[in-house]
Amino acid sequence: MKSVDYRIGEANHPIAVDGSAVRRPDDISLGMPGLLRRLLETLLLALLFPGLGLLLSPEDPLFMEQGIPWLLMVAPLLIGVRYGTSLALLAVAIEALLLGASTYDVETARWDADILLAGHVIALCVVAVLCGELSAQQRRKLRQMHVLNKAMAHRQESFLRHYHVLRVSHDQLVEHLAAAPFALRDTLTHLERQFCERLGARRGSLADVGNEVLLFIAQHSRIQRAALIMVDDQMRPQPPVAWLGAQCELSLQDAMLLESISSKKLISLRDMLSADANSPVAVIPLVDVDSRLHGVIVVIDMPFIDFSDSQMHMLTVIGARLGDLTGMAHQNRPDLKTSVRQWVKHAQHERLSSLLASVTFQPELNDKIPEVFWLIDSHRRGLDQAWCLTASDGTTTIVLLMPLSPAKDIQAYKERMAPLIEQTLESHAEATSIDWLYRAVDGTATADELLRALVDGEEMHASL
Repeated sequence: MKSVDYRIGEANHPIAVDGSAVRRPDDISLGMPGLLRRLLETLLLALLFPGLGLLLSPEDPLFMEQGIPWLLMVAPLLIGVRYGTSLALLAVAIEALLLGASTYDVETARWDADILLAGHVIALCVVAVLCGELSAQQRRKLRQMHVLNKAMAHRQESFLRHYHVLRVSHDQLVEHLAAAPFALRDTLTHLERQFCERLGARRGSLADVGNEVLLFIAQHSRIQRAALIMVDDQMRPQPPVAWLGAQCELSLQDAMLLESISSKKLISLRDMLSADANSPVAVIPLVDVDSRLHGVIVVIDMPFIDFSDSQMHMLTVIGARLGDLTGMAHQNRPDLKTSVRQWVKHAQHERLSSLLASVTFQPELNDKIPEVFWLIDSHRRGLDQAWCLTASDGTTTIVLLMPLSPAKDIQAYKERMAPLIEQTLESHAEATSIDWLYRAVDGTATADELLRALVDGEEMHASL
């Protein structure tokens, strides 16, 4: 075993007894030297100390006259501590021969002290066994510590690797969030504001605003290169009408492109069992609420960190919303049922929950309906839509669609609007007669069922 001397060397590292530098625990060897070296050391130590006794006291080289052969105990002790019990007993056997030779009388051909010789040999065996066992016990503890140290070193190395990966991932995520600060609601709001009027003014021609569409998607998703492809009546892809980034060779018979057109769903590399080197990263279909495909956006290049489920989910929603805007290009204002169907479809396919609420007024309040409707319409958010419906019995219902809002938001909305409506009606009694109904647009009910529940009063309601 390599012992360590903690003197400071030139490189400020501990130095082993054999002169090698110890820079880490693995540099400390727990193995023994070779068998030949151990046998030579045992023989030399067993003969060295009796030889010293011969030089110091030729008449009594083993110091037998003192009663205890001290020089004979040194070699078994050192060998037992260094190499264990077996070699220590070998040293005892060598010294027992020397002891027997020193007490042998040639003239009488017998030993002078048989009992004394046996006692010394037994004493040397006890010393060898005790030292060897203590050495073996300490060596086992050192091996256990060495194994534990290697395990801890392995865990530390694994922790450091994970730490560096996590740190790099965190830095990239910070850069990603800084470069894409838009929430989904903001993205859809900007989409409607930017393209609703343009598509309507150009008679629904998506190809005319293709470059603007690709730039908008690049700003909100960090897509680096993409192409807009239209489809004909037979659902066959046509050559690209707009490009984002440098143009490249794009096969119109690519398996991913044809699969997206056929299924009318977003298809990415993760959905394909195999792909060519020139295959796109993803294909985004532009499908409206009536499942009409108006075109596809072929994503060719995008950063690897953005190739995530959340990013694919947002691209799917943007594609569906672009399809809806294209399909409604000839309408000045989308009707209630169509808008509800759109968000029911988003809830079913993209798991985007919305809220549908209605406020019903009695016939005696009809003269104040325009003011209340203007109040509700002026306080709606960017994606919110409001409609005013009149029933055959004279009651008026204002229906409010709040996309991307959970059902719990209705309570906060009522608390915010209640004082304003009461102030507009100028009467608390009239305000308390208003009925509020609401339903969560979570994809479990169709648009007809949702509207029937609100208009016919089949839903549990609360009063202001």
